Formats: sequence, C-alpha cells, structure tokens
Amino acid sequence: MKNDPDLDMVDKDDREGGILSTQATSAITSAFGALARERDVNLGAGVSLEDLVTQMMKPMLAAWLEEHLPDIVERVVQQEVERAARTGRRR
Repeated sequence: MKNDPDLDMVDKDDREGGILSTQATSAITSAFGALARERDVNLGAGVSLEDLVTQMMKPMLAAWLEEHLPDIVERVVQQEVERAARTGRRR
C-alpha cells in the first residue's frame, strides 16, 4: 500500500476509520454548492442531499419520460397483444 493516491484524500490519523480529510470534505461541499448554483436549486437550512437530488432529478426525469414513454408503452402493448394472440390460438 505504498503511496496509494486514494489515501491522499484521507487524514493520516483517520486512515483506519476511512474518514475523509478536511480537504476532501471541503472539495465535496464546494462541488455540490457549485452544482446547486448552476442548477438554480434552493438550498435552505436542513435540506438533505436526498432532497437536493430529488429536486434536481424531477425536471430531468419529466423530460426523459416525455421523450421515451410513448415508445415504451407502444412496445409493451404490442408485445402483450402478440402474447394474447398466441395464447388465444392455443385454446
């Protein structure tokens, strides 16, 4: 485990516990702050990471569903119609 680059982000005293260094924690906090500002997400007191991700994912998921859901539904309905037709022929 000589000169493991992954361990550079962990304080030497905390390596056994796997605690992130102050540098790593600061970088992560800064990155999420920049992401929130870029995406215009409201970060109020007591907002969890889950709340932040949920807020950011809703418009992305809506856009994806808008684009892909009609094709998915059409394909699944067609498969079910074909399955029902095959089952009906066997009776």
